[in-house]
Amino acid sequence: MKKTVLHTVMAIFGIMAFGACEREIEFSSEELQPKLVLQCFLESNEPVWLTLKKGRFFLSQRDDISAAVNNAAVTVWKNDELVETLRFYNYGKDSYYAGSFRPQIGDKITIKATANGFAPVECSTVMPEAPVIPDVEYVDFIERVYSVSVIGDEYVIDSSYVTLLEKYNLTCRINDAANANYYRAGAFIRTYSSNQSSYITEDTVDYNVWIKSDDIVFGLSNSDFLDIEEENPYHIFSDELFNGKEYGLKFGFENNVSIPLGDISDDYVYHRVLKRECRVVIRSISQAYYLHVRSRQAAESEGIFSEPVQIYSNIQGGIGILAASTKTEYVIPMSIK
Repeated sequence: MKKTVLHTVMAIFGIMAFGACEREIEFSSEELQPKLVLQCFLESNEPVWLTLKKGRFFLSQRDDISAAVNNAAVTVWKNDELVETLRFYNYGKDSYYAGSFRPQIGDKITIKATANGFAPVECSTVMPEAPVIPDVEYVDFIERVYSVSVIGDEYVIDSSYVTLLEKYNLTCRINDAANANYYRAGAFIRTYSSNQSSYITEDTVDYNVWIKSDDIVFGLSNSDFLDIEEENPYHIFSDELFNGKEYGLKFGFENNVSIPLGDISDDYVYHRVLKRECRVVIRSISQAYYLHVRSRQAAESEGIFSEPVQIYSNIQGGIGILAASTKTEYVIPMSIK
């Protein structure tokens, strides 16, 4: 009974407190106007492509929020000279603007976009230098598991396939330049197979692996921007702890794969694995790239009692991000049997 009374009193005080704090907030006409949302992640020596969508005030009830904008004029500028007008490609939710121009290291890239009903937007970035990776040390553990069948009273090993249970621990050495730098780490496995179908004589397949790490750099944020110690699923980090020095970045991954040991054939394909390799990828990323991703991580991880986090944007006149990166890949041979 006492607990019931106590809960009732607390509820009354809670309602009174919320009522006392209630106030009306007025928003300016500029805040209520739709804005262009531009998302572009540039990669050195790769064609420029981006998405352009309709952004509205967060309390808007309209159902066209985040709809693709298909009537925009989107231009790309290199070192303040016009180089290309991007073309719109409509694939439903995957609609985007793209061209053929490939930015190079050191290029200052500016993107401008105009569309009826929106304020024009503009943004700029500089393509970063490639990371210097002198070496990647690794320790691998590989367990080979063969399929076994029971035929009569005998166990028969299926020699046409082997399953590899792989675990790699890596130390990637990075030579950091003596200025503020930002990085992103990743890895993928590339498999080369012979393929004697009618059209292809060699087939290459890439698939990403999920890296794991307890390296301290993944747990730090830019102290001038955010102070968070959450998970870092994008594996971005700054050189705050090793500015201008060589650093051994530690991470690893696990992978299971079934590999044909002989020639496997059916009505459509005849192939065997020729070579496999792990490609460690370290990207130098722009500061805007780093701040945008870190703020998104903070916004996605906030609890019900935490302060809202504003996602970083560098789009003048609109919302979104223009980011840049340059990658270096280090190849590690992997077993094929």
